[in-house]
Amino acid sequence: MLFHKLIIYFGTAIIILAFFVAMYFRKVQKPMYFRWVYLYIIMGIFLSVNTIFFIRFENVYAKTALVLQQVFFLTQFLCGSFIFLYSDVPIIKRKNKIIIIAILIFLYSIGYVLYLIKLAPYRFFMILLSLSFIVYPTFYYKNILIKVYRIQLLKDSLFWIFTGFFFCGCLSLPTYFPIKFAFKSIQFDYNNMASGLLNISLLLVYLFVIKSFLCLKYQD
Repeated sequence: MLFHKLIIYFGTAIIILAFFVAMYFRKVQKPMYFRWVYLYIIMGIFLSVNTIFFIRFENVYAKTALVLQQVFFLTQFLCGSFIFLYSDVPIIKRKNKIIIIAILIFLYSIGYVLYLIKLAPYRFFMILLSLSFIVYPTFYYKNILIKVYRIQLLKDSLFWIFTGFFFCGCLSLPTYFPIKFAFKSIQFDYNNMASGLLNISLLLVYLFVIKSFLCLKYQD
C-alpha cells in the first residue's frame, strides 16, 4: 500500500511539472492538437487529486471517487481521440479517423452501460480505454513505416505523445485481466501490484508529454 501511495504522490508531482512545462510553452506556435494535450494534463491533475482524496477518505468518498474517476478517464479518452483526429497522419483520411474514433466511443459506451447495469465488471470498459491508447499510436506508427516521409522522430512532438499513449495502453491492459488466480498458491498482493503498475503506466504518458513540449524548441 505504501508503494502505491508513493507512486500516486510522485505521479502527481510529475503531472504538475507537465502543467508548468505546458504553461511555459503556451505562447509558442503549436499544432492544433496541443489544445487537447493541455486539457489532458488538466484532467490528469483532477484525477490525481481525486485519487489522493480517495486514499485519505476512503470510507466516505469511495463512490464519489469512482464516478469522478470515470468522468476524468472518459475526458482523457476524448482528448486522445481529438489528438488523433487533428494529428498529421497522411495515410488516414479525416473521414476514416472519425470512423475509428466513433467505433471506439461506441465500444466504450457499451462497456460503460454494461458496467452500470452490472452485466460486466468495472475493468471491462477500462480494457476498452487501454485498447484505444494502443489503436491510435498503431496507426501513427503504420504511417511512419508505410509512408516514408522526411521527419526527425526524436524531435517530433506527435511521436512522443503517441509513444506515451502506446506504453500506457500496453502496460495498463494486463492489469485489468483476472490473472490474480495465477498467484492463488503464493502470498502475493495482486491488487496492490496491479494498481502500482497502472499508475506507473499513466505516469509515463506525462513524461512523454513533457518531452513533446520540449520538442517545440526544434520546430521551424
